[in-house]
Amino acid sequence: MQCGDIDQGELIFNSLIEKNIGTYGAMMKGYIKHNQAQKAIDLFKEIKHPDDIIYTLLMKAYAHMASKDQMNSIKRIVETIPKSLHSNTYFHTSLINAFAQCGDIETAKTIFDSTTSKSIESYGALMKGRIISLFFLNHFI
Repeated sequence: MQCGDIDQGELIFNSLIEKNIGTYGAMMKGYIKHNQAQKAIDLFKEIKHPDDIIYTLLMKAYAHMASKDQMNSIKRIVETIPKSLHSNTYFHTSLINAFAQCGDIETAKTIFDSTTSKSIESYGALMKGRIISLFFLNHFI
């Protein structure tokens, strides 16, 4: 998947009798890297017990798809996430990025403000979202 051979990656993945969280994560990461985020989102739906990394990859996939429909999907997922994610800096950064890329800067900022341990990546995600938002505001309105 990482080298771009999606077909071979899917063939190997589909031939596995038992798939674990690592194999799902590798597939999702490969789909995201190669601009097939919808496949990563669809694959997420097959995972019975996603962990923090899988949820983080899911937010990255949504950020790549960036639309109002995706934003609504993100909001539904956030309502059901495990409590362990509330303190996960990587997940929060991906969540900030997903909302920002979908155009919901206010929610991204609210999540950023509620995060007690801000990282340089979370600052970057919020700034990138604001820059994109200003670009579209100045060029398309």
